[in-house]
Amino acid sequence: LRLGQGMFLIDQLLRAVCETRPYAAEPGEVDRVYGETLKKLEIAAEKGGMRQAAREGLAHLAGLKVDRSVRRPIVGVAGDIYTRINDFASGGLFRRLEEMGCEVWPAPFNVDLYAFTTNRRRRQALAEGQLIRGAWLGLVDSLREGQERLCWRDVAGFVSKRPEPTYDEIMAWVAPYAGPNASPLVLLNLARMVHFAKGGASGVINASCFNCMVGSVSAALVEPMTVHGIGTRRDRLDRAAALLEEVGLEADHLRRYPHELSGGQRQRVCIARALSTRPSLLVLSTFSIDPPDS
Repeated sequence: LRLGQGMFLIDQLLRAVCETRPYAAEPGEVDRVYGETLKKLEIAAEKGGMRQAAREGLAHLAGLKVDRSVRRPIVGVAGDIYTRINDFASGGLFRRLEEMGCEVWPAPFNVDLYAFTTNRRRRQALAEGQLIRGAWLGLVDSLREGQERLCWRDVAGFVSKRPEPTYDEIMAWVAPYAGPNASPLVLLNLARMVHFAKGGASGVINASCFNCMVGSVSAALVEPMTVHGIGTRRDRLDRAAALLEEVGLEADHLRRYPHELSGGQRQRVCIARALSTRPSLLVLSTFSIDPPDS
């Protein structure tokens, strides 16, 4: 619960920073307050008092001298969580947009991590007859919503109120463009772009990392089977483990991420992914796998 609370508050803090920094009279002041508040939230995550820390930081931001005589065009930034938020990964995207005369509307990562994902898993569990798991996820989601309502009382007035879309709204918005079993990253990005457009954004940027396997090995192998409706969740995980063994890896690799694999191991994961849906035809180009005699 404390983690979910912290994620929500950091979302709102980042939004306040993006709404204030382009108009700040003193360069660097917004970043200074932002850094100090993040540090306080880090300490409060362990000792308690996150809502108070966030409220004080937001109040400090609101007290900075700004010039809003000229409103800037708003640009929404979607994409995968790490790339769109991390300055290094995005090449300082937020600041570059501000230097070009824009105001950034950041996509909240709390929706990606909790609101959408938990709701989707709950529905999948119920559809597969896993009633206890479905009930548990439903309880987790209700607790999250309760925490957000409490936190919103502390941040209301410091940031613009732009209600985040519900799970049903997200699925309705993306229906013309993608099926319900598409990757969560795809669904959320599409929904975010629609949300930005409905909210009056002048433009949208999709900050996603190319040539990269998104998520863990498990996610990479299970996704194609999910899209094609192959088996239950348990069946898909069992097949993913078996596929890894077929290509010379171990089931333990399911938990790993791309940066934890060698180049040859990544190639093996790609082969396993290609085989996951039992295709009748598989087209391969010439390549090598380490060790060469494999």
